[in-house]
Amino acid sequence: MNCKRLLLLLLIVTAAACFEHALAQTAGMLIKGKVTGKDGLALAGVSVIVKGKPNEATLTDAEGNFILRVKENSGTLLLSNVGYALKEVAFTSATTSLDVKMEESVSVLNDVVLTGYIKQKKSDITGAISSVRNKEFKDQPVLNIAQSIQGKVAGIW
Repeated sequence: MNCKRLLLLLLIVTAAACFEHALAQTAGMLIKGKVTGKDGLALAGVSVIVKGKPNEATLTDAEGNFILRVKENSGTLLLSNVGYALKEVAFTSATTSLDVKMEESVSVLNDVVLTGYIKQKKSDITGAISSVRNKEFKDQPVLNIAQSIQGKVAGIW
């Protein structure tokens, strides 16, 4: 009888230890935040990733909000979006909410031609190409790009 109680107690202690270990594995912390541009408008679709942990990631919603469960109590979040500079934001166990302002990234492409899905330099292309500077159509009241280059590039009518 005494042996059964001891065995039952041992079983309960082992189960509790396993449960505590499993809980610790799934535990972590939630980081909530909002991502905006320099103008204060919300940015949708921004990637929010824990640096060095690609499986701990999310995207911002239409209002620029995100919720991310992280396993570590401190680290760095990487925020990226097309047209914006990569932003690194540190977090600690005291971090529960973040407000992040992304800076626009303007890069000038000189003498680069996009062909389908391939980027090529002008000097590497064989065949007929046409170039139109943005000054030539910058202030035209048009509905689409084809209208703005009509008469300036062969084959567009």
